[in-house]
Amino acid sequence: YTIFLAEVPDDLVLRREELKRNSELQGLRVWPDKLYYFPSSEALQQAIDTDLKTTALFVQLLSSALPQRPPGMSTPQLQYDRAKSLGVPISQWRDRTLAIDTVQEPALRALLTGSTVMATGILEFQQHILQFLKKLEADKNAPKKPATENCSLIFVNAERQDMALAHKIEEMLINHGVGCSLPLEIAEDTDPAAVRAD
Repeated sequence: YTIFLAEVPDDLVLRREELKRNSELQGLRVWPDKLYYFPSSEALQQAIDTDLKTTALFVQLLSSALPQRPPGMSTPQLQYDRAKSLGVPISQWRDRTLAIDTVQEPALRALLTGSTVMATGILEFQQHILQFLKKLEADKNAPKKPATENCSLIFVNAERQDMALAHKIEEMLINHGVGCSLPLEIAEDTDPAAVRAD
């Protein structure tokens, strides 16, 4: 499998390199293999999208630092936005000791508090990546189970910090032929009308 290991703020460059090496030792291919730099925003987005479309998982390490990039270079936020737009599965990490309430930048705060962010140790996060890819392989090879005939539907209610567990429960129920619905994943910028509609 190929994973897209997103660009990181300067304070996480060494940690990204460590994760890249460990992933490659596990037999994974890691994209991108170079920094993106293009004179136009359209060419930059196209290059990111091309690489994202060949990957099974978007992986991102986050901190409270804001990266400073010149025009024409990619940013962690741009890469995340493109992965989300293309529907690539996303796994993000931040240190569990990071104090979210000290982050002033709204876009960065929203990124750090998203439902795909795991506040864990880095080794636990690496294990999560491998487990996700193993499950992806197992699901690809598993025979499809027919939908249940009794049309059961279960709503799994969960807070934002428990959404990773809720998704596991959802997968288990679907594998047993039971329909499942989860609450809307709410971020700081979620439209209140969307919450009411959900």
